[in-house]
Amino acid sequence: MQLEQEFQEAERAIIQFADSYRYNKSRKQNEQSISESALSLTKVTTSIKFLRDKISNNYICKSVINTPNLLKSLATLTSFQIDTHMNYLIDLQRYGIRSLSRDCLSVIQYIGDASDKTDLVNERYGRVLTIPFSTAGGHGEEQNQRIYLALCCIYNFLRQLHLVKNDYWYMSFPPFPQLARSTVEQIVEEGGNEEIEAQINNKGLYYNFKDQANSVKATVLNFYIDNSNTRPDWYN
Repeated sequence: MQLEQEFQEAERAIIQFADSYRYNKSRKQNEQSISESALSLTKVTTSIKFLRDKISNNYICKSVINTPNLLKSLATLTSFQIDTHMNYLIDLQRYGIRSLSRDCLSVIQYIGDASDKTDLVNERYGRVLTIPFSTAGGHGEEQNQRIYLALCCIYNFLRQLHLVKNDYWYMSFPPFPQLARSTVEQIVEEGGNEEIEAQINNKGLYYNFKDQANSVKATVLNFYIDNSNTRPDWYN
């Protein structure tokens, strides 16, 4: 009962905050016009962190999926604007909101069933997967870590959707080529294919970008080949 109550409180805070963000963004108002006091930012950060820490619980995971607008709200907040240069501490809180929201969706990617993955793709999860390339933030190996993890997420998600897989990490279900196709299209629309190509030449100290980027590239290309589609220009 306590877990359910905590979830409902977190759900309300996240949806209300995301609704305000979308409303102000659509009206092209200054980001700061959202009620972004330190208190409101702290509240929504705490709420998303609660989901992130509890989402491996099957009740919380299914509740996130089944609660109207909650999954959409998390997807929206993965691209929450941060580069305001108004207040460094507020920017840190904004970055935390974006990062935690992406973490929630990543957990669903890894533990969710076929229906959950369909819901992710319907919320344009392919776009979410490309965000770390353009907004990684940080410097040096800190930035490289976020980009490398993004490459891993793209590779693993496409592999789950496109291949019949029965292994330690993933739930087993039949392949869903149409979901894989939609995800690839979303990645391409966001310019993610160009970013993946660029990472082949990334010489990070602790991460093998070339191999991981080539794995992602091959996974996408195999999708086109297996579905008798024309090879895209960006994979000549």
